[in-house]
Amino acid sequence: MFLRLAAILILIAAQCSTDSVPGFEDCGSTIGAINSVDITPCNSDVRCAIPRGINASLSVNYTSKGLITSARTFIWGIVDNTLFPFPVPADACQHMKCPLNHGDLAVYNNSFFVSESFPKINVTAKFQLVDQLDIRIICFTVPIQVLW
Repeated sequence: MFLRLAAILILIAAQCSTDSVPGFEDCGSTIGAINSVDITPCNSDVRCAIPRGINASLSVNYTSKGLITSARTFIWGIVDNTLFPFPVPADACQHMKCPLNHGDLAVYNNSFFVSESFPKINVTAKFQLVDQLDIRIICFTVPIQVLW
């Protein structure tokens, strides 16, 4: 009985940990290869539905393809092909291990407050990390719907 319960819990945990964000697309990662992108909450199969007035968590698992001694974070919202910067702390090394060598696995973890002043809108979020030489490490876009 215990072994059966343990097996079920392991399968559920594995399924939860490998779920990636729906519709995430690489937009030109250069010295990093994205393994997975997770946003919590992400309440949809097509577009991440995130309510206003909460903290949303982002976790990006990637593999370094070069030496990364420092990194900066950039996030934009794209509406009608126009980029709107989202205010985030620039120093990505506060949210991941630095330095990284070629082949190192890295996880960028951060949380962002989704202000109640944000409009209820469908938007494409663009996330990018750049290294100490302003070379793109990773880049991805994901469709998001801001709720309520």
